[in-house]
Amino acid sequence: MTLSRFVVSSLLSLVALFLMVAVCVAMSTGRPHIRNPLMVEDLRFTPPCPEIDYNFHPETGNFLCVIPTAKQCFEECQYVGCTEWFFANLMSSTNQSYNPYHRCRCVPRMNMCLYNPIPPEFRDF
Repeated sequence: MTLSRFVVSSLLSLVALFLMVAVCVAMSTGRPHIRNPLMVEDLRFTPPCPEIDYNFHPETGNFLCVIPTAKQCFEECQYVGCTEWFFANLMSSTNQSYNPYHRCRCVPRMNMCLYNPIPPEFRDF
């Protein structure tokens, strides 16, 4: 009995879907054998520290000190080479409202500047 092309392609699609789901589950479980080399162990953000240029970490692109306004964040990003404001940032790059729990990150590969809230577990204050 021969299987039709439709049945064979459907079975192959299901197998591929199963494998993709298995990979996603394995990556989301945080198993030690699947590590992201850009992850920083014990990542902690501190209060603003303009005197040390907001403690820029060149390997990850994170400014490890809070940058309290979006405008300051974008200026710091431009200084280190990121000249595009990420479209999904929650505010304009010219916004000067005070944000005590926001982090800034420059992603050089994309030339993007990211500005978003710091989750409480990553705050060192």
